[in-house]
Amino acid sequence: MPSCNTNCIVKPLSEGFHKLGLFVGKHPWVFLVLPFILSGGLGGGFYFLSEREAGDIEDQFTPVNGPAKKERENVKTYFPHSDEFSQLRLYTEGTYASLIVFSSPNNDLLSNNLFRKVIDLDHKVLNITTELRESTYADLCAKKNGTCASNAVLDIVSQADNTSIEYPFHHGVFLGSTIGGVTLKPNSKAIQSAEAVRLFYFLKDAKTEMNRSENGAWLQAFIKTFSEENQDNQISVSLFTSISREEEFDKNSETVIPLFSITYALVINIAVFSCLR
Repeated sequence: MPSCNTNCIVKPLSEGFHKLGLFVGKHPWVFLVLPFILSGGLGGGFYFLSEREAGDIEDQFTPVNGPAKKERENVKTYFPHSDEFSQLRLYTEGTYASLIVFSSPNNDLLSNNLFRKVIDLDHKVLNITTELRESTYADLCAKKNGTCASNAVLDIVSQADNTSIEYPFHHGVFLGSTIGGVTLKPNSKAIQSAEAVRLFYFLKDAKTEMNRSENGAWLQAFIKTFSEENQDNQISVSLFTSISREEEFDKNSETVIPLFSITYALVINIAVFSCLR
């Protein structure tokens, strides 16, 4: 079988690499120092990395022109937000913090002594302030009729001494999303006991970068306050905010980066040692 003549390719490449080798041998410091200078200059862009990080999970993990986004734009057009807050009219999750309070087994969270602790937690939320401008929930809250949107369950249960609470609707107010673990009285819609209560704290839409950063600062203060909360023997508290998922993804990135470094080091070492055989 006749051999294929490749001198037209191999010979020029060989001569080119020969000349490159001679040049590198005559000017070694150029090839030692220049990569460091280029790496340092180009790596300076990492200084601005934190400013250009994207924390919006929706932008990162959903299709750019997905049908759901187009349908939401229609909802925005025909059902825009008004100055009066309504959770039912939200076309996104909104900016909010939430507490879920659980009672210990065989305890009724709606009893006077346990529900007093729920009210104390609510007061603690209302007193949370940001560090920069010392804004409170009253300064940042979504408002209805000129006041912060309240948790109806707090008002209803506080008046429960003189009236029974019906479930899931109590005088037209839906409690199915705020009271959990419910046991009803026999042949009745009235609540006999409950094991959990969920409280929501919605913040108004951020129209400026300052408002957005202040909302974020209040949510961070909320997380810090209740992450350090001492657990009670009779109740336990779980928290969630509109930025909780983003924070979890950020933490995952921080834990994964060291593993990438170890992986790259192992791959390089394996490649080097395999070539030494």
